[in-house]
Amino acid sequence: MKKQNFLFTLFIGLSILSCSSDDNGQKDIPIEIVKLYKKTLVYNNGNISFDKEVFYNDENKIKSITINDYNYLSRTFTVSYNRNNISSIIQNTNFDNPNNADNSVTYNVTLENNKATLVSTANNSLLEIFFTNGYVDSTKFTFDTSSPTNYSEEVFTRDSNQNLISNSTGTETFTYSNFDSNKENDPFGGAMEYEYGDYFDILGLKVTKNNPLTGNYKQGSTNDTWNIYLEYDKNGFVTKSTREPNSITYYEEHHYIEL
Repeated sequence: MKKQNFLFTLFIGLSILSCSSDDNGQKDIPIEIVKLYKKTLVYNNGNISFDKEVFYNDENKIKSITINDYNYLSRTFTVSYNRNNISSIIQNTNFDNPNNADNSVTYNVTLENNKATLVSTANNSLLEIFFTNGYVDSTKFTFDTSSPTNYSEEVFTRDSNQNLISNSTGTETFTYSNFDSNKENDPFGGAMEYEYGDYFDILGLKVTKNNPLTGNYKQGSTNDTWNIYLEYDKNGFVTKSTREPNSITYYEEHHYIEL
């Protein structure tokens, strides 16, 4: 019995030492890096040809977005909140060409179930965004609610991993493949082409889980394919994107705010 007691005591002692050793080994807990997308600069032949910048409120929600498409237009989205819920979005557009009419559209926003409804009483336009679990399923833009049959649609399809496979307007279709994994989304869309991306950002919606590196466009007899090359920082955030051909003359540079 004494031998058994000795072995039992030894076992308990070793267990305590083992647990103590494990505890010491778990002191370094990985810290999750949180970054907010801040800005994109598009370079063409060494000059900035486009810039986009996002501004946030004290709750880290988007309060405005500014876009400058050099020698073409400047655009601002201004977001208003009611108890942290989006109540309205104002889109102001100013064209460089004086022959193009500047415009300002205010959308009153309603969120319910899996649908965001943006209504403009000024020009009677209506934008509906349908989504599931934070991913966009489709959009419908009615140009004038007094003529409900006059509208445009875009439908998004994804695979079982929530990667975007295609988006189609009915007359043109974009398809995607060759996905990166375990990386953050390209904040400027990367290889993807779709409408209303700025509204998706404001609403906190996504179109894909991972970045596709290959895109294809089909409309009638037109069939174009392109590749995109992405550079990431150590935390998996896209810092630079370049489309094929991969050259130093045209690229997109992305910046973030680390919280």
